[in-house]
Order: sequence, then structure tokens, then C-alpha cells
Amino acid sequence: MAENEPVAEQSSPADEPSTTPRASARSPMNDAGTYWLSTLRPNGRPNIVPVLGVWLDGALHLAVSQAMHDPETLPAATDCVVTTDPRGLELVVRGRAARVLDDGKLGRLSGVFSSKYGIALTVQGGAFHGGGTRATGPSPYDVYEVTPAAPPAGGGSPSGTRWSF
Repeated sequence: MAENEPVAEQSSPADEPSTTPRASARSPMNDAGTYWLSTLRPNGRPNIVPVLGVWLDGALHLAVSQAMHDPETLPAATDCVVTTDPRGLELVVRGRAARVLDDGKLGRLSGVFSSKYGIALTVQGGAFHGGGTRATGPSPYDVYEVTPAAPPAGGGSPSGTRWSF
């Protein structure tokens, strides 16, 4: 097993208990088009925005339109929840988001995002520029790396399987 790949931790009771294979989570997590990023505003109110995402090097990387999110909801590092439901497999990643500012890493990520979403992205001033989608807003995009934490209660798939990363 490669490092930082999802590992089934436990399965919750169901009519027909089963464990969803970890490959069933890894591929859809990377293949999903739109992800939903949930954070808390400083006043405690929830904030949910659609974002672009790719799974790379054991972490989920998100491109968040500066026009679509309140910068106060994503300071240097913050707890967050990211959800998506590609191909009927509801996935939830709970973790800590930290902004990616390293130009080398941003350059590598821009190629992965560009390839996945079919949009041309360049790196300027610590953000992605170019492209954009109707759902996730225009550039520039701040980029965040979400390091997964413990699996959320209630599972992460129709089978109730919870994965550790």
C-alpha cells in the first residue's frame, strides 16, 4: 500500500454490512468536478463554497476563488470539511487547510489542475490566475492543502466505511 492512501478503518452497521474498498474512495475523490468547502466565519456562522480540487501527495488540494470566499474564513491554517459525491459515492474529508504559497509547488499543482479541469492556469503572487468555472467562480484562486484528520462520524460512503489517510 502506498503512503497516504485511504485505509478502511471501520464500517458502521447496515442492513448488509460491507466495506467499501479504499480504491473506491481515492479515485472518485480525485475525479470529482466540484467540491464543497465548509468553514466557520469568525462570528461562528458557517461558510460553504464550491471549489476545484485534486488529490496529490496524500492531501486534497483546493483552488478557491478569491471572489467566492470570505478571506477571514481561511486564515493561515484552519479546520474545515470538504465534501463531494462523484458517481454516487458520498465522500467527506475533515482536516486542516493551509494555504500553499511555495511557487514551485503551486507550479506543479497548476499543471495538475489545468489538466483535470481543461483550463489554463498560471501562478502569480501566490495564486492561480486564468481559467475559472461558472460554479466555482473566476480567478484568482488561492490554493489550500487539506491534510486529512480523523474520519468524521457517520462514515464517508454508502456502506458507512471510514478511512484513515
